[in-house]
Amino acid sequence: MREAPESDAALSAFDAYAHAKRDRFKELYGDWLKARAAYHDPSLESTDAVMDARSDAMDAAARRLLATPSVVGWMIFKKFEVFDEWLSCDDKWTDNRLVFAAGCIKADLLRFVKDDPDA
Repeated sequence: MREAPESDAALSAFDAYAHAKRDRFKELYGDWLKARAAYHDPSLESTDAVMDARSDAMDAAARRLLATPSVVGWMIFKKFEVFDEWLSCDDKWTDNRLVFAAGCIKADLLRFVKDDPDA
């Protein structure tokens, strides 16, 4: 995480940077929620091929969200939602997605601890 600058001009640029990162994270979270909703929507077509495509879209959105560094603490909890969703599935994945999710969350937690001088 970037350190807050001292001057007003630099602070304004930092705020713009932080807001852009926050907005991008919100967009990625929304993408994952939409993909998840489409996957679970019973009113949509549910052939095997369509459900496989929706599952792939949901997984890709989850990976993009998890791989994006959190700049605000609440973002970590959104990543826990993905982790919890994956934990609750009975699928037998071979791509180590749970390790990936845990590693992304751990990296965020370590980043926040490193940036906190009282920690």
